[in-house]
Amino acid sequence: LNEIKNSNIGSSLDSLEIFDIVNSNCIINEFGRLEYLALPNQNIFNIPPSIQFLDSLKTLYLNDNVINALPNSICNISDECEIFMFNNNLCPEYQYDCIDHWGEQNCNE
Repeated sequence: LNEIKNSNIGSSLDSLEIFDIVNSNCIINEFGRLEYLALPNQNIFNIPPSIQFLDSLKTLYLNDNVINALPNSICNISDECEIFMFNNNLCPEYQYDCIDHWGEQNCNE
């Protein structure tokens, strides 16, 4: 999470501590592993390749941000992870097969 936060300086995440992000947007299982991460409406524009290391995720919401590119490493998250990607600035080339819910995007090609 630190890398997501640090790669989005100027976003709404910038003013939050990791503790605040975890408390309000995450579910952690009994083994201390992150299973649910919801970061809607945070003005996130960058998803770092290290997203793949959140390998215990079961749900990832990145809706309503300004993301304009996705690393293909997002598909290395567990096959069990349900990924939601609505209302960002993504073009069709980023509609990877691993993204379960691809909604309307604002592609600026």
